Amino acid sequence: MEFLTYEDGHLCDERYKDIHAAEQPLPEPRKVVHHQSRNTCYKTIHFDHVQESEAVGLFSIHPKSIDFKDFTVGEEHRIVVTLTNRTTRSCTFRVLPISPLYRDILRVQYVPPSTLSPGLQWKITAIFTPNEDVDIETAVYCRTHDGIFTIPVRAYRKQSVMSFYPEKIDFGIVTCGEKVVRHLTLRNDGALPAKVLISGTLRNRMEALHMEDNGALEEPVLRINPASYQFNVLPFSERRIEVIFSPCQNTLIDDEIDFKYESKGMTLIQRVVVKGSGGALPVYVASEQELNFNWCFYGEKYCEKITIKNTTNVMTTVVPEIPAPLASSVSFSPRTLSVQANDTSDFYLFFEPKTNLSTTVSYSILMNVQGQVGQIYVAIKARLTSHEFLITPDKLLYGACALEDEVVLPLQVENLSDLPQTLGFLKLPSNIHVLPYRCVTLSPRETIQLTVGVRPPKIGQYKQVLKLTNEYGNTKKLYVSGCGRKSVFIFSRPCIYLAACSIGNVMSATTFLTNSDNVSHYFTIGSATQSIRASPSHGVLQSRETIPIIISFSPSTQAVPSPVAEPLSRPAAKHIGKKGRERECQISIEKHVEDEVDAVEEHYKAWESNAPGELWCKNMTYFLKCFADSDITEHVALVQVNCVVVKPTLFVRSVLRVCQKPVPQKVFKRGLMKGEAHSSVDQPPLLDVSSCTTHLEMNFGEVSPKYRTDRACLLKYVGDKPVRLYIRPLDPLSPFTVTKPGPLVLCPNEECAFGVRFNPVEFGVFREKIVITSSDSNDIVLSLVGICQTAELYVGVDGEHNGDSKSVERVAMDAVLIGQEARTQLVFHNLNSSPVEVNVTFIDAEGRKPMWPESHSFIFESCHFTVPAKAKTLKSIIFSPRVGGFLSLYLQITSGAFKHSILVEGRGCESPIFFTFPGQRQMVEVDRMQVTGVQPSVFPITGISILDPVRLHCVSEDTKTIYVGSVKPGAGFDCTVNGWNEMYNESGWKLEPFKLSGSPGGQGTFTLTYNPKRESNDVSFCTFSFTVKCPLIQGELVYHVQCTGTM
Repeated sequence: MEFLTYEDGHLCDERYKDIHAAEQPLPEPRKVVHHQSRNTCYKTIHFDHVQESEAVGLFSIHPKSIDFKDFTVGEEHRIVVTLTNRTTRSCTFRVLPISPLYRDILRVQYVPPSTLSPGLQWKITAIFTPNEDVDIETAVYCRTHDGIFTIPVRAYRKQSVMSFYPEKIDFGIVTCGEKVVRHLTLRNDGALPAKVLISGTLRNRMEALHMEDNGALEEPVLRINPASYQFNVLPFSERRIEVIFSPCQNTLIDDEIDFKYESKGMTLIQRVVVKGSGGALPVYVASEQELNFNWCFYGEKYCEKITIKNTTNVMTTVVPEIPAPLASSVSFSPRTLSVQANDTSDFYLFFEPKTNLSTTVSYSILMNVQGQVGQIYVAIKARLTSHEFLITPDKLLYGACALEDEVVLPLQVENLSDLPQTLGFLKLPSNIHVLPYRCVTLSPRETIQLTVGVRPPKIGQYKQVLKLTNEYGNTKKLYVSGCGRKSVFIFSRPCIYLAACSIGNVMSATTFLTNSDNVSHYFTIGSATQSIRASPSHGVLQSRETIPIIISFSPSTQAVPSPVAEPLSRPAAKHIGKKGRERECQISIEKHVEDEVDAVEEHYKAWESNAPGELWCKNMTYFLKCFADSDITEHVALVQVNCVVVKPTLFVRSVLRVCQKPVPQKVFKRGLMKGEAHSSVDQPPLLDVSSCTTHLEMNFGEVSPKYRTDRACLLKYVGDKPVRLYIRPLDPLSPFTVTKPGPLVLCPNEECAFGVRFNPVEFGVFREKIVITSSDSNDIVLSLVGICQTAELYVGVDGEHNGDSKSVERVAMDAVLIGQEARTQLVFHNLNSSPVEVNVTFIDAEGRKPMWPESHSFIFESCHFTVPAKAKTLKSIIFSPRVGGFLSLYLQITSGAFKHSILVEGRGCESPIFFTFPGQRQMVEVDRMQVTGVQPSVFPITGISILDPVRLHCVSEDTKTIYVGSVKPGAGFDCTVNGWNEMYNESGWKLEPFKLSGSPGGQGTFTLTYNPKRESNDVSFCTFSFTVKCPLIQGELVYHVQCTGTM
């Protein structure tokens, strides 16, 4: 990355003087408007709202923010920041200029680095010289190869930060004449001294006086020491004051002390609650009267000590009275407490909450004192919750998969507590991975979904037990089971995470499929949805062969875009009424985008969505199964595809055609005058447009050289704020040009037209992509295709071509056994002076997509290829029958305007020897099934048994041909006719020859003729059989034939 900088490191390019300008191209010249006013307005550009790019994370920053605390005006403050390259590649950075608001008081001093290797550090120094006493928040921006990252800068002036401890003072029950002292701490954590004033309701209490028992002196009930209502607390120090409570008669205190102080020009007030009571109770609770256990767990035991003081001269007994709701949760030790005269004793309260208690506990426990009328209490408070968690499900069944494959299943973990808790898998086997976190801290009542990926540890059945433990020692067991087996096919990436894809676009990734076996296998990759496709999805892999597999994801709301007709806005015809006034009507454009946006929500309703209030996003996990040969019951290998869909805010629709329909004008009541004809007006033109998408394919068809073709599309924006569009530049030599780019800024719910022109000057197939991008919306991709040529293509089976020969129309494949393959080469001669692109596909006799078994029996070597100019290319047709019998498909070849179909026929055999009888080339319809793999013959099996012979019906002068042959490669055979009688010859039957021999892969012919010598209404019969001997067949193969002849 090259920087144009000065020697001090500042960028000299005008585009980088502003952060916003750094992300945009050079601005257009501004129009200068002179106002009459002499006042000039200046606008300051702020830097605080710059969006961080992918550069975040390239460098680790220490400290993470630059904080100038308690600064002094006029003094210079320095902080050194260390930047460490945390990536695996070399990179560099430059500090951008400081915001104009703070460039006079903040600057960055550093030596610009060239490049930093991974792990190296570089230091920069932030220098802050304040000129006024105000707080500042800004940032230092740094530019890298990948974008901009920021370092926050904050400066805080000196202030007073006061805190008071404790926030509550409880004197409990104080006996008259006794003095109790509590301490209150005033702490100043700021850099300025604080003046604290005391006020509040407790100040009135301090002025109250109590008379002593002898009546000699009056003392204040409550006072503070030192006796003052104003305190000065120095910076970074604390001050302690005493609060003294000495009642001489029965009194109750429940007041507040207000502490007032100033900070940052504001008056702040903080309150401290003071409680207590004074009386003549001789036996009282000397410890805290309120026991607050805060958060407690059900089933756990907690303990607190309660001190009882006896001020009398005799021993007394104290018995606690537990409320009924707490009977099973609270106990005392000892149950009855004896307190000696003028002494203290301790109770131990044990609190073990049961599940019958509510989540909030607040009760008072009466302490019954023997011989004392006054009652004393102990209050108990607590908040209860559970420390349990729940996993769903507790058993994961992974089924059968290969040892090299990792199957991922979701696991839901729920925190049943009202407190956060940390839980995780403390020990995991090497074949199990948990994502995204192995240990996680859950918020109260939070539910998180983990993914557990398992690779089979061995071949055969396996069972494993995982333990999920939280910080409190609770453990849940997760049972994992499955079956491991040896894999024929292995994917290099069994788990693929696709980037976020907007609706209408295509996102793809590549993995490699390897045949790990020593023999070749036929593979088929199946998908559960049409949105995910694998290419190639089937084929034959030789031993140890590896091929790339492209996994593409194309989210859409419907399979085929349906055209939508909407009227084009334009003024209608003007009419003149009786009073001669002109009226004009305007036709508005109907909007259809809203309906299609609503269809997106319905289509992806079952997908998992992100949190409410965030950007619309859906994600789903699919599995692609790879089968081998005839294994259709269980898969051989799995590919996990994780897809993410985001809803676009920018759409495009193609304009297909414009049509107009004339409609008759309205006739007024006065009728028509003689000789006056009906007039007509034009209906508004209709735009026939496609449905909304983000990836539009525009096919300009075949165009002659220097012929111009125009296409148009409509851009629709449905976002919340205006968006600026940018068109990436095209190749200067491209035949595609943008004729109407449309506005550069689109407002919400605005639509504009976009025009593209195709004007080729030479032959060829041209492809181009126009990308319309925006920083605040999704991209629009226009895939343009245009052809400028007339293809002259010859397709044959031999390598030579003369000017008079025509392309082959029929190709007969060799007969092979089921599961084996036969190949025939086709030669494609390009007679043009420029390369041509050829597309090849198989179709049935009705032009539709072929079904099973033909679709899995015929394979072409390449569905899309290019034939060089004045050259030829060899491609193979592979015939690997899945069933026995005759199979045929049409091979459709297209190249621009050139189209040619070839009938491809083949026969699959269950045995090395096959017979073909007249009328036996049609398959049985009831046996046609939607399955894959090798299947038995779909033709009726007749002739093997004498009870079910092959029946042939002949009429006078009729000839039947019977074929017998051997598959290739195969073995020779001998075929003999048995059971032929000379009487058949007299009845007009004739069969020749009676014996023939065939070579490996060869074929023989028997001819049966029926020609009766005299006219007769009788029916003639003949019965015979064929006996075949072949080294590849055990014993003999016999076929029985019964012939019926009529006139």
